[in-house]
Amino acid sequence: VARNEELDIDTDQALQSDRNGMLRAFLLMAQHSELKGMSVRLLRALWHGRVLIDQKFRRDPVNRATFLSLLQCERGVLHELRRMNQFSVLGRYLPVFRRIVGQMQHDLFHVYTVDQHILQVLRNLRRFATAEHVHEYPLCSQLMANMDKPWLLYIAALFHDVAKGRSGDHSELGANDVRVFCRNHGLARPDTDFVVFLVQHHLTMSQVAQRQDIADPAVIARFAALVGNEPRLNALYVLTVADIRGTSPKV
Repeated sequence: VARNEELDIDTDQALQSDRNGMLRAFLLMAQHSELKGMSVRLLRALWHGRVLIDQKFRRDPVNRATFLSLLQCERGVLHELRRMNQFSVLGRYLPVFRRIVGQMQHDLFHVYTVDQHILQVLRNLRRFATAEHVHEYPLCSQLMANMDKPWLLYIAALFHDVAKGRSGDHSELGANDVRVFCRNHGLARPDTDFVVFLVQHHLTMSQVAQRQDIADPAVIARFAALVGNEPRLNALYVLTVADIRGTSPKV
């Protein structure tokens, strides 16, 4: 319910009897721009109710559809994912994400923890998708505007670094994780393959551009053969710019 321009619940036990409300609350916030925030009672209920998000909750088709609907909203996606992370709902729903919350990155260019870097990359993608920020990166904005399903990039962003800190190649491990996510959430095979490609190769374009001789036709030919088509090239470019820009405010 809406009260005083805030999203509220009818009773303190509302989320126990309607567990989908733990995701639907964030979806409603994204869908209703007139809402200024969540009530203290709702936030308290989300915090205490987060422990109810278990394997059965994650397997519920209604909950899976609700999460995908949030990613496909025209506005509020980043704000609500940040709020979900703040109240431990995002990590409960995506256990692989929970593992990297607060995880430090010990290198010379990342200034954010892994979860905050991922949300910064999502922020950058959302800015590419909004008209008021088109002046910042015109090419990225143009490419995003021409994509049929820009929300697929948001899934790729959520998973691109989710396997950091595990033993092995985090790009390969993240690609396996996102394939499971896409299959569980009913994405079509072409969409799944598209997202898996982006996660698996999210570092490839920057590595080729910065560490290889791009004046060598053989280098370009190998890269072109790997990417395969223009939609993948455009998406990989946009994700690469968002990823690099998400390492530090100064980059």
